[in-house]
Amino acid sequence: MRLKETKSLDGSSVFEPTNEAEVAEVAEAETYEVGAPRVVMYTHNRPQYFKAALNALLYSLRECPEVPVTVVLSSPCVETLKIARQHLNNVEVLACWENIAFAGMTAMLRWHNPEYFCVVQDDHILPPQTSSKYPKWPLLFKKTLENKEVDVVYFPCSFDNIPTDMFEFNPRYVAEDNLFYIYDKSDPSPFLYSPCCMRQDFWWQHFQEGAKCAYDSHIVGGARQMAMAKHIQTYHIGWNRDMDTFWEPAHREEYNDAFNLPWSEVELTCLNTEEKRVISLERRNNE
Repeated sequence: MRLKETKSLDGSSVFEPTNEAEVAEVAEAETYEVGAPRVVMYTHNRPQYFKAALNALLYSLRECPEVPVTVVLSSPCVETLKIARQHLNNVEVLACWENIAFAGMTAMLRWHNPEYFCVVQDDHILPPQTSSKYPKWPLLFKKTLENKEVDVVYFPCSFDNIPTDMFEFNPRYVAEDNLFYIYDKSDPSPFLYSPCCMRQDFWWQHFQEGAKCAYDSHIVGGARQMAMAKHIQTYHIGWNRDMDTFWEPAHREEYNDAFNLPWSEVELTCLNTEEKRVISLERRNNE
């Protein structure tokens, strides 16, 4: 876009669009939410996992109350909704009454439009030592991302409860400091959306139209470098398909294919304020 320079009353330069089309483009452009990176956790019908994961997340943030947390409920069961309502004083809760599965991340991005954001899934437990070894960890992760060669910063995770043949991993890092190992994208460690932080523009580059989100495998494959924390390992407690109709439906009539969502837009309700918005789950041309 070409901008013309004019002078304001105080003599400073002001740059403006040169024609009506560019004026419209500027008007459509959204301003990123600024400040601490927002943490999102999305969940459906695994209340036991959700309760444990959310409690661990909030404990890990006890040194940084300025970090906002958003929980996205995706067609929640009664128990999941009850747990979320118990936390309305310290987390934001966005409810979608359709099962949008992994697109819960997309819903949060549309609601807030953060430049940087963190993902903690509802079956990943951050250990108690997180807040002492990595105090203010979302802010630290964001700072690490300011190295433009690093696209993802994350905590490694124990995946003892899934088949070991899913991963062939021999750690070969290209750099390190006191807190992180830096890996090239050709040699990432097991990821599966471990608790992580990334830039929103990077996430949209790997957006998958069917699931209306960016998969972990595409995130890993597309990253130039990934920074893995050295001193904390989180716990993966999920992978119980009977509890999660993202994968295997307990009741077939309630099942939606998580990898081929039928909705281009959905309605969200903020349970803290009762505000409702219809948000798009599609990628825009400029993303």
